[in-house]
Amino acid sequence: MNPIALLVLIVALVATTVSAASLPFPLPATYKVDQTHNLALTFKPDGTYTYVTALKCATVNCMGSGKWEADQEGNTVTLKQKDMQGNNIYQTWQFGAMTRDARVSRIWGNRMVDAMGMFGSVYPLPRESSSWTRFD
Repeated sequence: MNPIALLVLIVALVATTVSAASLPFPLPATYKVDQTHNLALTFKPDGTYTYVTALKCATVNCMGSGKWEADQEGNTVTLKQKDMQGNNIYQTWQFGAMTRDARVSRIWGNRMVDAMGMFGSVYPLPRESSSWTRFD
């Protein structure tokens, strides 16, 4: 194998491993979030997230996406996205207690510790969303 191709492969593998290891649960992971209209939040290994709700936006379910960043030491995750006008919205969540199974089936006692942007305390997740239940 070409040494440059091997180096690229190793860098890609390390980047994927580091990204995948940065949240306290295996990725991809989809959680139903309480205090929402059946909002399903999916974390992906590439550092992005998507969500879909049972609410209707026109004729389809409301959905959105953005990027996540995790801080293992602070046990937090920051959700970043832009609203329809292109304004930045950030939410930082501190994780609470977690089940000890390999998939981390439930996380409860989560709390929003920071929010920025118009409606940042309710979008993408409302401040009251303290329990997340895995369903993938």
